[in-house]
Amino acid sequence: EGILPNIPAHRSSNYTSYSRRYRYYDDSYMSPQRRASPSRLNTSPSRSRFARSLGGSPTRRWESPARNNVDSPSKTTSSFAGDRYSTPTKGMRAERSSSPVRKSPLRPSDENELVRALKEQVNLDKDLEGVKQDLSLRADFNLLDAFRIFDINGKGYATSFDLEDALKVYDIFPSRDELYLVFRKYDKNNDGRWRYSDFCDAFTPKSAEYSSLLQNRRPFNSDNYYRREEVFSFETKLQFKKLLRFLVDSEIAAEDIRQKLADRPNFNVYDAFKFLDKNDSGKLTMDEFYDTLREAGNFVSSKDLEMLMERYDKNKDGKVSYSDFMNEIAPKSPTRA
Repeated sequence: EGILPNIPAHRSSNYTSYSRRYRYYDDSYMSPQRRASPSRLNTSPSRSRFARSLGGSPTRRWESPARNNVDSPSKTTSSFAGDRYSTPTKGMRAERSSSPVRKSPLRPSDENELVRALKEQVNLDKDLEGVKQDLSLRADFNLLDAFRIFDINGKGYATSFDLEDALKVYDIFPSRDELYLVFRKYDKNNDGRWRYSDFCDAFTPKSAEYSSLLQNRRPFNSDNYYRREEVFSFETKLQFKKLLRFLVDSEIAAEDIRQKLADRPNFNVYDAFKFLDKNDSGKLTMDEFYDTLREAGNFVSSKDLEMLMERYDKNKDGKVSYSDFMNEIAPKSPTRA
């Protein structure tokens, strides 16, 4: 077993453990024949028996198990432990730890275009809301007098021709398609008539603070037969004209957004709806709109989300069905619908 060193007398009690240390770890006390013995190059008998029980072969003591696996360097496997003790690679660890990822039905370019469209709709609604709020601060502006500018004969409703005549008074001359877009936007019953409630939805701010100002104002003109140009003051007329012009321009811009989406060869309205429907419930909520915009780096306020939901949620139940989504995202122009 090798040549042991001289053991002092006072350490004779530790002779067994002392000799064991030198027997297995110190080659300097062994003879050259013993150091060159082939059995010395293998592991201990107990380790060899353990390796054979697992179906592997014992390795050299100074040899790393990873060096034995020459054919597959990415998979580090212990030679004496077999495949049961294989170390997983980076790809294997990612496969085990990763959760299922929801696959989008849209292409990345179509996803970006849809998110861009939603963001532009948010900006349009925000700008329109700002113009409505500015007009509501005019002390002589009220909704009933403004409605009489359109319902000049006192019928209780206004048609698209009445809208066209009223816009001409303020030097606004939209095309037939543009006039159709504006009228259809606020014609809730789709019967070709703007009632007073429809008119209030078009000209009342969404903010409760500003809308209360208009609701509490009485009309200044009790006579239905007056000149439409003289209803409001000059400054209020300019602000009212600005709102009328913005109503037309915002619908033109919204239709342009719809047509850009429709012109994309691989864009599909149903796939866009499924992309927004994160929980596959068949309904879109405000949180899903928010998550979609946030994931793309767009952060919007709760008021902006409320206006966006109102654009899609026609029955105001807090959820957007597929039919609601399709009615808003599909082109509405008579030449494209």
